[in-house]
Amino acid sequence: MFASSVQFLKYSAKVILFAAFVAGGASEVMGQAQSNAADLRGYVRDQQGAVVTNATVTARNAATNTLRSATTNGEGFYEFVNLPPGDYDLTVEAQSFKKALLPAVKLTIGQRADLDVTLEAVCSDHVDRRPRQWQADWPGAHHGIELRRSAWPFKSGPGRWRGQH
Repeated sequence: MFASSVQFLKYSAKVILFAAFVAGGASEVMGQAQSNAADLRGYVRDQQGAVVTNATVTARNAATNTLRSATTNGEGFYEFVNLPPGDYDLTVEAQSFKKALLPAVKLTIGQRADLDVTLEAVCSDHVDRRPRQWQADWPGAHHGIELRRSAWPFKSGPGRWRGQH
C-alpha cells in the first residue's frame, strides 16, 4: 500500500491531525452545550467533619420557583448539573440534623460552584446533665429520684421550697 516509509509517515501524520481536529471540535461543541448553564456541587458534613449520607439537597430557583433535588452519596457528596443561571435558595435536610438554609446562591453561565454545607445535630434527649452535687441539694435526691430541668423546685425563701410554708 505504501511505497516507502516516508509516505507511511505522511499518511499517519494526516490521520493523527484529522483525529485531533475531530476530537477538538467535539469537545468544543460539548463545551458550548454546557456554556449556558451552571453546575453546583459540594459535600455535606456535620460539625465534627463527618460526612452526612442520604441528606436531601434542594435548589430552588428564586426567579422561576423551580426545584431540583439531589441526595448525598456515601461520601456526603451532592451535585447539580446544568442548572440555569440565577439565584438559588439551597436547603439541606437530613435525619437527626437541623434543616440548613442557604439563601441567594448566585450561579452564572458556565460556572462550576463548589458549596460545602455543615449541618448541626439535633439533640433530642432530655437528660439532666447537671453535676450530682448540684442535684443532691433537692430533698428527694437521697432517694435516687432524678429531676428533669423543667421539674426543678426553686426555693421561694431561705430554707423553703416552693409550695411549702
